[in-house]
Order: sequence, then C-alpha cells, then structure tokens
Amino acid sequence: MKLSKYFYVTLRETPSDATMPSHIFLMRGGYIKPVSTGIYSMMPIGYRVIQKIVNIIREEMNKIGGIEVDLPVVQTAELWSESGRYQAIGEELLRFKDRNNHNMVLAMTHEEAMTDLVRYVLNSYKQLPVMLYQFKTKYRDEARARGGLIRVREFLMKDAYSFHTSQEDLDRHYQEEYDAYLRIYRRVGIEPVVVQSDTGIMGGKVAHEFMLDTPNGEDYLILCKKCGYQANREIAKFQRVPFKGDENAALEKVATPNSESIEEITKFLNVPAESTAKCVFFDFEGKLITVVVPGNLDVSEIKLHNLLKAKELYPAEDALIKACGMVPGFASPINSHDTRIIVDEAIADSFDLVTGANEEGFHFKHCNPKRDFPKFEVADIAEASEVCKCPC
Repeated sequence: MKLSKYFYVTLRETPSDATMPSHIFLMRGGYIKPVSTGIYSMMPIGYRVIQKIVNIIREEMNKIGGIEVDLPVVQTAELWSESGRYQAIGEELLRFKDRNNHNMVLAMTHEEAMTDLVRYVLNSYKQLPVMLYQFKTKYRDEARARGGLIRVREFLMKDAYSFHTSQEDLDRHYQEEYDAYLRIYRRVGIEPVVVQSDTGIMGGKVAHEFMLDTPNGEDYLILCKKCGYQANREIAKFQRVPFKGDENAALEKVATPNSESIEEITKFLNVPAESTAKCVFFDFEGKLITVVVPGNLDVSEIKLHNLLKAKELYPAEDALIKACGMVPGFASPINSHDTRIIVDEAIADSFDLVTGANEEGFHFKHCNPKRDFPKFEVADIAEASEVCKCPC
C-alpha cells in the first residue's frame, strides 16, 4: 500500500508526558495513540507488530501441544468468589454491576474462567494432560500507569494453563514452557534475563520472570556473575552476616538529638549501618506489625505480604505505633506491647546493636535482640541489595 493511502500520523515534537525512550518512539513513530491514562489505541503499524509477535508465540505454543481458546473478559463475581479471589484482590480488580444488578468483574487474569471451562469438558484423568492458551485483553486498574506500554491498565496478554495427573508431569511441562519462552524471545531478537520471582496472586511454588535489562524498567534484579543465581530483588535470597560486637555489654541509653534516620544516627554515633536495628511499622487488619531489619537493608514488602498472607498492608500511623509503647523516629521493640514483632534472620543472630530507646532524642547501644526484645518471630524479611552475599 502507498504511504499516501496509509492511516498513520507521526509527531514532530515529543509529547510532554513521554519520558522513556520507548514511549517517545511509539508516540512519535505513530504506533500508539493514548485514550486515557494507561489505555492506548493501537495504530495500524503498531497492530502489525503485535500480530507478528502473536504469530510467533502461537507457533511455539502449538509446538508443545497447546490448544488455543478464547475466554470472556467480563465474568461473574460468583466465579471469582468460588476461588476466593473476589474478596482477596484489592482495587486493581475492576468490579461493576450489570443492568440486572449482578456483580461482575473485568478479568485481570483468567484462572477462574479457564478452570470453569476445563471442568465442563474433562470427566476423566485419561483426558490429561492438556494445555490451553489464549490471547486476550486484560484490565487491571493500576494505581501508577506509566512509561507508555511498560505499565498499562488495558493490555493484550498471552496466558497458558496446563492440567496434569501428577507433580512430575507438571514439572516436565513447566520446563517445556520455559524452553518455549526462550525460543519466543530469541526469535524476536531478545536475550532475556530469567530470574526467580514471586508467584503473586496466582500462587504456587515456583515462578520465573523473563526480564529485559534496561535502565527504564519497573524492577531491580539480583544477579550473581559467579554462580548464575538470578532473582527479582523482591524475593531474592542472600546470606546473612550478623553483626557481632560485645555480646555481654549492658544496654546503654545515649542522647542522639536530631538523629532519627539511619544515616543521621550512624553519623552521630560513628557506627556502621549494619550495626543498627531499623524498625518499620505496618498496619495489618488494624493490628501493628513491627518489622526489624539491619539498618543497611530495606524491608521486602513482597516477602512480608507472603509471610502474613495479607490482602492489604498499610504503613502504620504514628498513633498506632505510640499506642504500642514506641516512639516514631526513635523506636525499637524494647518494652513495647500489643504488637507482632518480626525480625530478619540477620538481626536475630546479631548483638551489640544500636536501636531506638522509645524516647525522643535517645537511642540504645549494645542491644542484644535475644536478650532485650519481647517475644519475636524470625523470617527472611529483608530485601537483597548489592552489599549482600549470594545464597549459593
């Protein structure tokens, strides 16, 4: 077709809301047109690219025995209630009522509908294994749509679901899917970084993400160049190095005026960040959760969500923290009450730490959690960083 007859438009100037190179290219090149935040129309040239990718994926799914289906994006709340996810998923699941006042959803994923379809057809284990897949529009009411097509609210997804008679057969097929994904990415000219990841709302024991290493992405990856360990930072494991000073030193309260942050307290007392115990507070169903990690690390909210099996988790208000005997900015579990205390594995085996004294302008030195904290739980709750040692 002649260019003069084609339906497209290019932009001379970069749109004001486009900051990422990919977003700028897609807009100026005439591939996409924004309709609303995180919602785009595909221009003909952009749609052609998508169809080429779809065809590659379809070929690779068919090679491993996949059967293509098409499931509805509008589904009943009853179906989602059956799995418990209608109640468990938060505001990202768009709920509405139809004209007959029935509760409905715009599907953000299709486990419920696919399982409903499979139980309609299958009546014997002899019909297994089976793998079904589809290309379907999904809608997730993302709170922070950004970056053009990087984080959107409406998008086309290929999703596949397999059903098996045994864990061994599932594991075998999982590897087939894994290898198929590698072929798909390589056919479109991408060498992905494959990392272990959180299983998210789907659940399960094992998950991998196929990532593209770019400075404009959404996640941070933990990669070991020596052994090949690769994981999303949210769930990455790492070796703990407990801080150990004088195990028998008595707890000592010291004045630390205008020193609330870890950076301020380490500078004032001239101690390393790993010798401090940092408290982070969360509101879980109206109860205070006190999480303690080394001062040089952050709390992994994904790990905490998984540990608590939490539907919603919010930063705790100062009033709730004070009600449990702690002072924001100068807090520690020492002499606290009515709070669930979860300490990272590194903190549990450390001693001679600096932590808050629960008094404005004061901290404790020589804290030994096993001696000084009330009853606490120990968990892998910290987020890995470049200062950590590989778990392997």
